[in-house]
Amino acid sequence: MKKLSWIVMGLLFLSGIGMIAWSLFPMPVELVSGQPAGEKPEKTAAESSEHVPESDVIEISEDGFTVIEPETAENSGGKEDVIAEAAVFVPQTDPDVADAGNYTLPEQAALKDGSIGVLTIDSIGVSAPVYETDDEMEAMKKGIAHYKTTSAWTGNIGLCAHNGNASYCWFHDLHKVEKGDVVTYQTALGTRTYEVTEIKEIDETDWSMLGRTEDNRITMTTCIDGKPSKRLVVQAIEK
Repeated sequence: MKKLSWIVMGLLFLSGIGMIAWSLFPMPVELVSGQPAGEKPEKTAAESSEHVPESDVIEISEDGFTVIEPETAENSGGKEDVIAEAAVFVPQTDPDVADAGNYTLPEQAALKDGSIGVLTIDSIGVSAPVYETDDEMEAMKKGIAHYKTTSAWTGNIGLCAHNGNASYCWFHDLHKVEKGDVVTYQTALGTRTYEVTEIKEIDETDWSMLGRTEDNRITMTTCIDGKPSKRLVVQAIEK
């Protein structure tokens, strides 16, 4: 019995020494967690992305960070284009076409109603006032527009109008004009009669037929339905 008591006391003594040693010399963290001491455990791929909204996903590009937005009806590639091409003529004025020959200022030809002339083509039922403004598009809302770089009476008169179904689309039937048809033009300086001599399709950047001439003529242009880069030009020379 006395021997057993000594054994128990010995075990208690050893246990106490172990506790003191543990408190004085703690075991390194890596032996407990498998992670080096002083470092936070790395998150898994799932843990790193689970809180990032899909719309805020960021991609690193050459010029920095670029936010990639989620695809929508507005920015998705390959969306169907449902906007039909309208046959609306957008005139362009090239200052280089006024290069030679006769020239009359628009104020010299101006009528009392504010227009600078009246164009009549009986074969297609056209009789409309001609206007010159800073913007040919604005002039075409009121009638037929005059190209600012061309003469208003003597020489080559350049005119343009819309091709469409609206009330101001005076050149809607210009493609129906034939060679030999009569064109009449009236201004404050008088009235002249012209005969259609040329009808052709040109590129929208071709201004050669608007150059100044020694003879008196009228050059009329409009767009061509379905051919946005082309123009219809009809030229008539004084009879």
